[in-house]
Amino acid sequence: MDRTYIPLHCEGVVTLQSVSIRTKLIVAFTILTVFVVGLGMLGLAATQKLRDQTVAIETNWLPSIKTLSEINTLTARSSGLLLRHTQATDPALLASIDKDIASFDKTLDEKNKLYRSLISSPEEKALFETLNRASESFRGVRDEVLGISRRGDKAQAYGHYETNGLAPRRAVSSTLEKLVTLNNEGASAAEAQGKAVFEETRMMILVAIGLAVVLSAVSGAVIVLGVTRGISSVVQPMQALIAGDLSATIPHQGAKTEIGKIADAVQVFKDGLIQMKALESETAQARLAAEEQRKLGMRQMADDFEQAVGGII
Repeated sequence: MDRTYIPLHCEGVVTLQSVSIRTKLIVAFTILTVFVVGLGMLGLAATQKLRDQTVAIETNWLPSIKTLSEINTLTARSSGLLLRHTQATDPALLASIDKDIASFDKTLDEKNKLYRSLISSPEEKALFETLNRASESFRGVRDEVLGISRRGDKAQAYGHYETNGLAPRRAVSSTLEKLVTLNNEGASAAEAQGKAVFEETRMMILVAIGLAVVLSAVSGAVIVLGVTRGISSVVQPMQALIAGDLSATIPHQGAKTEIGKIADAVQVFKDGLIQMKALESETAQARLAAEEQRKLGMRQMADDFEQAVGGII
């Protein structure tokens, strides 16, 4: 039976069979390495984003809320001291109240300066300017109330506070509440953004891992199938050669791959078998010719002997 094997390698066409196993492995590991590095970079980028959100909460939003709370407390205590001043008559107590109010003013100025450095948006800056105007207005009324109270006219001082001081004091409280709300919303937004970054990164990493697994499986299957099919395509004609079929065609000859080298070696084996068969055929023909020559010589000798005997008789 004539077995002919058609080569899977075509000249001028780059196929998987024409790529060496070494190259396939290098490409596969390179792609996997790129995936691993990509996952690492993605993780670093996500970590940086999460860190940015955490830093924003820790260094901006929470300190802002804390500072606003302190400003509100100082303002409330200063207002309480002002009311005590309008009721007190003891000179020592009045002096103590004046000293405390001056101390609160100094601390309040420091807190306002600190908060100004924490402002992070035009809206927050506008509210802070509104707070400063309301605070200055309240301080102006407060100083007037203190002047009246120091003169000893307590009822007039209290009435002046009720008439002119409550509105700016409420404006200060209202603006502080707006600023606190703004910072709480900013902190919540930063927290929500951090969670969104985490979920987005988590999903991207899961997808990347899935792609890496698929790529690993596909590249492994391609390499394994390429090797097994390549070896099988060379082994089959070799088995035919061993069985005596010297017409078998060896595929992948001349290919710059591991399979190509094996195919070249099998072709050398085939050529050796062909030469051996040719030698055997020539030897057999020589033996036949020698036998014919021997028989011819024997017949010639018999004829000569017969003639010699006949001549004697």
